[in-house]
Amino acid sequence: MKLNSLIFAVAGMCLSAGTSYAQSPKDQDVALWQTESSGAVTFLPSNGTCPSALLNFTRTENLHIDMPTEAGPPRQDGVCQYSNADGSAYITAYFYITEGRTRHDEVLNAASSVMQVHPVEVMQEETQDCSDAIQFRAILSDFHAMAELVESDEREIVIDQSELYCVVMKFTNRPGRTWAVVNSDGDYFTKIRATIDAAPADEMESPMMSAISEFYSQQGIAARLAADPPQ
Repeated sequence: MKLNSLIFAVAGMCLSAGTSYAQSPKDQDVALWQTESSGAVTFLPSNGTCPSALLNFTRTENLHIDMPTEAGPPRQDGVCQYSNADGSAYITAYFYITEGRTRHDEVLNAASSVMQVHPVEVMQEETQDCSDAIQFRAILSDFHAMAELVESDEREIVIDQSELYCVVMKFTNRPGRTWAVVNSDGDYFTKIRATIDAAPADEMESPMMSAISEFYSQQGIAARLAADPPQ
């Protein structure tokens, strides 16, 4: 799918209803999360990792939420929240089962959810740059996980620019930008919702993108990039 047609695909999904959720009891959270010696926490169902900090963003909370499914019991989603020092920018990470959905469609769904509640405009160039960066991190993470990347390795990492991992949007009624980012290991999605609520947003965009990339580089999942066919 060409990214210059992204805004139409996202807008077409905005008619779908939003989803509500119920926060879970704290004792259940303890059973689903494991604290590591590094200070990171691991969401045990997916093995997704939330570091204690992402550059200048500090983790403020980790919990799980019960989300309704089309059939059967609610699914349990892991959630981590991060904020910068003055609260002008924040990141929320989610780990949840794919239920057969593709990464591509889930990115569009995440972006359409933003459009349902905020007046935003898709930033095409930034969306492409973000998608390329997340794909690069995913491939690099796979190489490290398989112990195949060493200093002497000169293998070329090829980025498929038709693949969609990220949508970057700017608010049209106020300063600020917001990100919807999704990766998948085939069984679980790892999603980021990140927002800058400050001006000038341009100066904060690079640190935010670095923090998002750092999050994905820390994931232990083997991102099966071939799991979703090209759109």
